[in-house]
Amino acid sequence: MQSKEVALSLSQAAGDSGLSTGAKVEIEVPLQSAAAEVSRKLTQTEKSLRVAVAQIKTDPGKIEANVEKIVKSIEQAKDRGAQLVVFPEAAIPAYCSMDLQYNRAYIDDNIKALEKVKKASQGITTVVGFVDTDLTGKRSGSRPVLYNSAAIIRDGEILGIQDKSLLPTYDIFFEDRYYSPARTGAPIDVAGVKVGTTICEDIWAGAEHYADDPASVLVSQGAELIVNLSASPFHLGKQATRQKIVQQASKQAGVPCIYANLVGGFDGYEGEVIFDGRSLITNASGDVVAMGKAFDEDLVVVDVYKEKELPLIPELSETEELYHALVLGIKDYMRRLAAGGKKAIIGLSGGIDSALVAALAVDALGPDRVLGVTMPSKFNSDDTKGAAYELAENLGIEIRTVPIQNQVDEAIAALHTDEKLRDLSAGVSNENVQARMRMLNLMYYSNKVHGIVLNTGNKTELALNNCTIYGDMVGGFSVLGDVDKDRVYELAKFINTYHGREVIPEFSIITPASAELAANQTDADVMGDDPQTLAPMVRDIIEQDLNVGETKALYGGTFSDDQIMRVFTRLDASEWKRRQASPGIRVTKHAFGNGRKMPMGHGYYK
Repeated sequence: MQSKEVALSLSQAAGDSGLSTGAKVEIEVPLQSAAAEVSRKLTQTEKSLRVAVAQIKTDPGKIEANVEKIVKSIEQAKDRGAQLVVFPEAAIPAYCSMDLQYNRAYIDDNIKALEKVKKASQGITTVVGFVDTDLTGKRSGSRPVLYNSAAIIRDGEILGIQDKSLLPTYDIFFEDRYYSPARTGAPIDVAGVKVGTTICEDIWAGAEHYADDPASVLVSQGAELIVNLSASPFHLGKQATRQKIVQQASKQAGVPCIYANLVGGFDGYEGEVIFDGRSLITNASGDVVAMGKAFDEDLVVVDVYKEKELPLIPELSETEELYHALVLGIKDYMRRLAAGGKKAIIGLSGGIDSALVAALAVDALGPDRVLGVTMPSKFNSDDTKGAAYELAENLGIEIRTVPIQNQVDEAIAALHTDEKLRDLSAGVSNENVQARMRMLNLMYYSNKVHGIVLNTGNKTELALNNCTIYGDMVGGFSVLGDVDKDRVYELAKFINTYHGREVIPEFSIITPASAELAANQTDADVMGDDPQTLAPMVRDIIEQDLNVGETKALYGGTFSDDQIMRVFTRLDASEWKRRQASPGIRVTKHAFGNGRKMPMGHGYYK
C-alpha cells in the first residue's frame, strides 16, 4: 500500500502539491447477486458517457513532444464533446523507453509532465499513462521502485493513480525488469459512471493464465466501465485474439470496455516492434461498437451507452496486414534514426526480395528517398540486370550501377599473394567475396549520401543459413527478417494488385530464386528445395516450437527425413549469424531475437 509519506515524496519530486492515489482494497468484496446484476444492466441503458480514445504514437526520450501531442488530443476530444479521454499505455514517457527508466531525471521529467496534462484537463476526465515511483524503496539489484501507472485527471486535479498489476515476462516482454506490481485499485467516478482502470496485460488475465484478474476485482468494487490503456504489439493473427479478449471481458463483467491501443513502430531492443492501433470499444454485451484505424493514429469518439454494434467490423487479410506493418515499420524506423530525410539505400539484384524491399520503401518514404544500387558480376544474367532497371523505372527511383567483377578479381588476386591460402580449396570463399564486395559498395554509398542501407534477406534464408555474414546480411535495418519466403511472393503480388499496375516485374516473381554467385546457381540447390516450399515447415518449427518427431508427422509426406533433419541442423547452426543480423520488423509471434532465444552451437541435432 502506498503511504501518505510516499505520496508526498512523489509530489515533491514532481513539483506538485496535489498528487493523490486511490486506496488499496485489502478485503474481498462479495459478487453481486443475479438480481442486482440484472438491475445494474437495466440502469446502464439509462446512462450516457461520451468517451474519446486517443490512439496516438509517442516516442521514448521525447517527453516534451509526447505531452504536446497528448494535450492536443485532449483539446480535440473536448471539441468533439467527450467527457472522458483515454490514452495508450505509458503515453507520457512512451512504452518502449527500456533502461531510460533507470535514469532518475527521466522519471522526474515524466512525472512533472503531468502538470501540463492537468492544466489541459479542464472540463474533461483524462486517463493517461506515465511511470510512477516510490522514492523510499529499492528493488533487487539496487533498481528503483517504478510503477507502470495511469493517472486519472479532471479539472486540474489527479483523482487517482492506478498501477499495472500483471507484468508480462514472456516472449518479447520484460516488464518485471522495470516495474513493481500495483499498489492501488479503485474505481473513479466520471460523470456519474464508476470507471475502473486497467493497463494492458491486466485484461489478459484469463488468456495468459494469471491467478489474479484485476478487471474482475474492479467490477466487484462497483466499476460500471472498464478502461484499458494498452501497448499490445502486432503479430499476424493477433487482432482476432485481442478482439476476443476485450469482448469476453465486457460480456463476463456485464460492463462496457474501452481499449486504447498504441500505434507505431518502436525499438524493442532486438528488432522493431509494431503496434497496430485498432483500439476497441465494446458495450456491456461484448459487442464491438467502435474501432480505431489500423496502423495509423486516430481519435475515436462515441457514447459507450448509446452506440449500436458495428454492422461490419473492419478486417484485413493476412497479406494486407503484413504490408501495412512493414510500411509502418520502415516509416517509423527512418523517422527516428534518419531524421532530415536521409535516403534508404537498397542493393537491387533483379530478384524478388530486393524488389519487394524497394517497393515497400517507396510506399513508406516516397521515391525521392530511395536509391537503388545494382552491382552485377559475371554471374548476373542480362535478364536480372534488366529486371532491376525495370523495377527502378516502375518505382520512379534513382538507380546506380557499380560493376563488381574487377573489384572481386583484384581482391582475390591480392589475397592469393599468400601462396598457402591460394592452394586451399576455394569452397564458398570466392562466392562470399562477391557478397562482401557488394556490402563494401553499399556502405560506401551509405557514408557518401548519408543514408541507411536496408537489408533485403528474408526469414527463410536467415533461418537456413543461406546468407553471407558481413555480405548480403549488410544493412542498418532488415525489412524482411521476419517474413518467410512464401509470404515474400504473396506480398509482391499484393503490391501489384494494390497499386493496380505492375510495380514488381513479373520476371522477378516467376524466376527461381538465386543469389547468382556461381554459374547456373539457384537457392534450391543450396537449401535442398525451393525456399518458398520449405517456408511453411520452417515457420511451423519456429512458431509452434515443433521437435523433429512432430515435424516428421506433419511434413513427412512432403519432405524426406533427411531433408527435415537438414532443416533442423541448418536452423541451429546459423544462430551465430542471426545474433549479428540487422534489427528487423517483428511481424510473427516468434521473431528471431527476444522472441526466440537459442544457445549458439548447442549441437542437439548433430
